Amino acid sequence: MVNKYLYWSKDLEIRKYETGRSLLAIKNNYKNERLTRDDIQTYKLNNNTVEIIGLIDGTKTYEEIIYLLSTKHNESSKKTREKLSMFLNKITNLYGIKINEQESTQKINMNIIEKYIYPHVASVEITNKCNVKCMHCFGNFSCIETSCITLEHIKGVLHDLKNIGVKKIEFTGGESTVYTNLKEVLLHAIKLDFDNISLLVNGVGISDEVVDIIIKNSSKIYTKVDLHSLNNDYFTWFSKIPNILDRVKNNIIKLAKSNVKMKVETIVTRKNIHEIEYIAEWIHNLGIRDYEITPVTFMGRADNVDSELYLNIQDFKCVNDIVGKINKKYKSNVAFTEGRRFRSKGFGFLTPHLGISYNGDINICTMDKIEYFNSRIGNIFEKSIKDIYHEKSEYIKDFLHLGDPIFKSLETKDCEQRSFYSN
Repeated sequence: MVNKYLYWSKDLEIRKYETGRSLLAIKNNYKNERLTRDDIQTYKLNNNTVEIIGLIDGTKTYEEIIYLLSTKHNESSKKTREKLSMFLNKITNLYGIKINEQESTQKINMNIIEKYIYPHVASVEITNKCNVKCMHCFGNFSCIETSCITLEHIKGVLHDLKNIGVKKIEFTGGESTVYTNLKEVLLHAIKLDFDNISLLVNGVGISDEVVDIIIKNSSKIYTKVDLHSLNNDYFTWFSKIPNILDRVKNNIIKLAKSNVKMKVETIVTRKNIHEIEYIAEWIHNLGIRDYEITPVTFMGRADNVDSELYLNIQDFKCVNDIVGKINKKYKSNVAFTEGRRFRSKGFGFLTPHLGISYNGDINICTMDKIEYFNSRIGNIFEKSIKDIYHEKSEYIKDFLHLGDPIFKSLETKDCEQRSFYSN
């Protein structure tokens, strides 16, 4: 190792964001095949880890790395050697990456992206039309006064997103399955070779053609299906549409039997907390491992509608206990999303996650349109996404450095929304 040049055994990418945050993306693809969602893992890094991982790129020997680190940090070579040895052992165990050697200098398996502002995940709201009227809907969507992005516009948007380095695409609505050209949209996204394509559906109506595309492209398409209850009365109360529960369950069963990648999501309220374990058992018996439970957000149709929609602090504790019990029992991937994204600078909006509305607007937040001030940073029908991000780069950078004022203001106040924002 002493006189040979070191490089990582897997393809690594370090993404340095304007917020000061860095992510390590590890690509686990041994046969050089098309990457899928499960082939890429990302981890948050501190500055020291970024520095050391970045040095092992095939252009430096072990001794050269020791010299660079000891000189920069004003430490003895012996001390640096001890620290580096412990660090590399920890990295190997933590991330599952090893160090390879080569005889000559050649940069390999390392890509560092500085001042990264472009998103790597994009949600595209292809329509605001929906076939249910769920009480929690942040967009207050329905089958009245509907609008959608044309197929040609969507194709253009997908090309733009691919060109700026977006890896994951999420198609949503409204309800994505009511979009007339959904089949063509999925096929075009597959053709552009995005790493992962997520399809958010309520499970009420998925055409056989769309199911067939999902099955044939199961390594690439990840389907997220809503299932808010196993009780028909509750389902009718929550969705405002009668007699649709069996249709939702049958579509979930159909997808599960085809072994596609999927997640079931439940919006939890005070009226269905007791059902979470039963839903988890039902989907576990179908072989589905991913299950997400999310509280109602105070916006859209859920704003000041029904107190039974919202969890209090005791309810949150109860759900957390239930989730722990489910994970222990089934060894599944069950998550309770409680607003953790709001703890980071910029809240994760705009970068690394971009949201495009059905009318072409790019907004600060993918859920709250924030109509109390102009949150629109551009429109895809008017300019390319790259041009919008370039022109608004200073605005985006400033926004990303805002921090977490919501959390700081809630920590010392008796706020009715505290239970939503707290973990």
